[in-house]
Order: sequence, then structure tokens, then C-alpha cells
Amino acid sequence: MPQENPKHLYGLGFALAQAEQHQHAVKALKAAVRIRPDYAEAYYSLGASFYQWSEQEEGKEKKQHLLLAERSFKIVLRLNPNHVAASYNLGTTLHRMGKFSLSVDSLLLAASLDPSHEDAYFNMGASLWQMGRMMDASSAYRQTLQLNPVKADAYYSDGLCLGAMGHPEQAQQRFSAALKLDPQHVDALFNLGISHAQMRR
Repeated sequence: MPQENPKHLYGLGFALAQAEQHQHAVKALKAAVRIRPDYAEAYYSLGASFYQWSEQEEGKEKKQHLLLAERSFKIVLRLNPNHVAASYNLGTTLHRMGKFSLSVDSLLLAASLDPSHEDAYFNMGASLWQMGRMMDASSAYRQTLQLNPVKADAYYSDGLCLGAMGHPEQAQQRFSAALKLDPQHVDALFNLGISHAQMRR
């Protein structure tokens, strides 16, 4: 491992993370920020490595690495409050941790910094759904579709919101749109059947 050169350590950590060697990536990136505590991009890659590492785990280890990802992304935002990717990935991390209200706050920040960030709106919709805020979730999914009109999952998710709000006909239209874009979307097909049944009652 290169010694005393944070830029080289960052490069090594980034490459190891790309190769999904997250344990070694974390070691290199930790060394980089230990030498240079204001190295925002190294902290960002550290957070991303912890998050990706958590995807390979379950239980206590998963929770621990999500906490470390959260901490790393927050440090990035302290160093650079306008870091779009850090605010977005913090929101995604918080969602995975079940901190849905905080997730929405972080994703709103990402969307305010980059109004074209369709994934920020889409994941915001998912957190709002988990909070039971169906109307707001639907609005987030519609914003996603304004930015990307061919995102089948956004049509599907908006359909779920509309169904939950008691609008089966509108939900049916959304599920049909999702299936037109992705004929293999099993969940959209299943929920289209449910909305048909609701309308026959």
C-alpha cells in the first residue's frame, strides 16, 4: 500500500471498491482521510464502500456498515454542503436503515442541488410511501416521470400510491403504462389484476 500519499491511497481504495474488494478499499480510504481529514472525495468513496459492503451482509454487520456509510456521507456534506452525490447516497442509506423522514430531507437536498436528479425523486417517493404519505409519494413519482417518461418502475410505484388512495382506475392506467414499457414487470401485472377486481366491486 502506498505510504503517506492520500491521493494514491484514494486511487487505490477507489480501484479496490470497483473490484468489490470492500474490506481492502475501506482500509486504503481510511488511511487517506487519516492523513488528510478534509479529503471529501475519499470520505465519499469510503461511504460508498461501506454501503456496497452492507449489500453483501445481513444482520448486525449490515447495520454497522450502514451506520458507517451514514457517518461518512455526513462528513462529506460538512466539508462540501453542495455535494449532490453525497446527499443522494445519504438519503438512500437512511432509507435502508428505516430512517424515512431523514431520508426524505437528504433526498430533497439532492433534488434542490440538481433538479434533474430523477433517482432522488424516485427514492424520495419510496421513503414517503413508507411514511404513509401517499399523495406526496405520488407527487415524487410524477416528478420522476417528468424527468424520465420511460421509467416503468415510477409508473408502477405511482400506481401503488393511487390504489392506496382509493383511485383504482387511475392506478390501472399507471400499471398498464408500466407494462407497456416493461411487459415482464410481474408486480405491475399482479397489481393491474387487483385494480380490475376493485373496479368490479
